[in-house]
Amino acid sequence: MYSVYLVLKIELFARLWLLPKCELHATLTGHTSSIFGVDLNQEQNLCATSSADKTVRLWSLMTNRCVKILHASTDDFIMSVSLQHGFIAYAFGVHIIIYRVNITEIRACTVQKVMETQEHCGRIESVQLIKLNEDEKLPSLVSAGHDGLIKYWDLINIASQHTYNVQNEDLVKINSIYADPTHIVTVCDDTSVKILDFSIRKHDD
Repeated sequence: MYSVYLVLKIELFARLWLLPKCELHATLTGHTSSIFGVDLNQEQNLCATSSADKTVRLWSLMTNRCVKILHASTDDFIMSVSLQHGFIAYAFGVHIIIYRVNITEIRACTVQKVMETQEHCGRIESVQLIKLNEDEKLPSLVSAGHDGLIKYWDLINIASQHTYNVQNEDLVKINSIYADPTHIVTVCDDTSVKILDFSIRKHDD
């Protein structure tokens, strides 16, 4: 089983550790500025890193080599990346780009753009691809950032379907999110942690 551990955000490389013994498996080098985001796909054969050098790199974990470089279309740092369910999403400034990813042992990594959007009003700090249920053919995307908003994106209609506001009276910037099919956890710059619960509860009569 693999786990990627980014040593420090100021580093130019990501380190891949084998669990449960925490043995160093590989060091992924190639970025020319700080790495801000890292993710593994479910098959654990592909890793994605995003960086202040305005690129996302896709790494084969069979060879520990970079197999694809994707770019930001502005001068903003790429703050977050998610690599799940055959897609990659990454955020820079108020922009989000999503590609479909295909990689095999006999063919180079190929990508096909699915969506590019900019609905957020502040820098996006976190994106996560997620399947809300196993019957879905395509994942959904959850995004959040400095505008204090959380957005659910539908890759079928290529549009945001829901927007949630975690602010009270003051602007609260969201620095990170974690999402599963029933919850979204946000970590904000005011040191608060907020949990949005979408589970259906059964109440006793």
